[in-house]
Amino acid sequence: MPTIVRINGRGNAWPIFLGETSPFYNTTSGDLSNASYSIISYEGENYLSGRILSEVLIDAGNNTAPFIIQHENRIPEAVILTHGHTDHTLGIDWVVQSYFFRNNKQKKYPLYCTRLVWDIVSRSYPQLLRAVNFTELLPAVETPVREVKGLTVTSFPVFHGDSAWGASMLLFKTAEDKRVLFTGDMLCPLLRKKDYERLSDAKIMFIDSNNRFPNPGSNHISFVRNSPRKKVDSPLLTPWLKRARFSQFLALHACAEYVPEIHDYFDEFLSDWNSVSELPLSIVDFVKRAGVKHIIMVHYSGWADKVNYKEPVLSGSELKLWAQTMAAEAELTNVLIEVPEVGACYNL
Repeated sequence: MPTIVRINGRGNAWPIFLGETSPFYNTTSGDLSNASYSIISYEGENYLSGRILSEVLIDAGNNTAPFIIQHENRIPEAVILTHGHTDHTLGIDWVVQSYFFRNNKQKKYPLYCTRLVWDIVSRSYPQLLRAVNFTELLPAVETPVREVKGLTVTSFPVFHGDSAWGASMLLFKTAEDKRVLFTGDMLCPLLRKKDYERLSDAKIMFIDSNNRFPNPGSNHISFVRNSPRKKVDSPLLTPWLKRARFSQFLALHACAEYVPEIHDYFDEFLSDWNSVSELPLSIVDFVKRAGVKHIIMVHYSGWADKVNYKEPVLSGSELKLWAQTMAAEAELTNVLIEVPEVGACYNL
């Protein structure tokens, strides 16, 4: 049974500011959708001419629902969220209500995420409370996606700033034991050392690539730790590291009640790391530790690079070439790096 990952959108929260232009995003081709993906299994030669057996939606921000309507125009079997920010959740109501009303309000739609993400989503869209069947994701616990035979998802915590409660990256495993990783948005991962072994089996990784160079204030990871044409940590990264504390990061994942899986996970996390500076704080660092060999760069902005480093916003081809050059300098010569178009599909 063939399975693909399709790019429903690749954009950050605001792909193009009003009044601006961008060499990266095409304003006339529907290329202004927020980052979203579908894991699609199908019968036949390809998913368009064949028969779709299942689709799981990962994040649903601006333009996700219209993109689905313009393509296969079917309701995904489930939606799974990395975090609760609007650019990852705005399309959920459209998807959920499509299912709820077509089933005469008798069936609830399956939604998977961490408890704290669901708290944010249900407060932001209270109408979903009557229409959603929520399944909680716990850190490092492999959870069956009940609507798709053999598919599982494992959530791993990340830090994406002080408003991203319960944010996580998601590792999926298909019935054929093929694995794919979606980092969601993150400034740094909050993984235990042993968790990186689980990530190394992923065939492909879709990673937050908002910045090329460090800007911790953006709450996004950068591709490298250094400033342009420098070999040492960026002067924006160094003072942030002096202030950063694990307590700040873990507070975004703390539930009011005692949850053994969460508390035990972070107890082990704290025993593994001595300081924030030891965590992977760039895509290069993360790829070296995770060992994934196929990297798909999404969520690019370039705005912080322009403001803080006077570096230009790049086109897609320029970003790919630059990233390949930086990876080669970091001795990541066996890693395939791509910058996708909207609608691009990747075989698992």
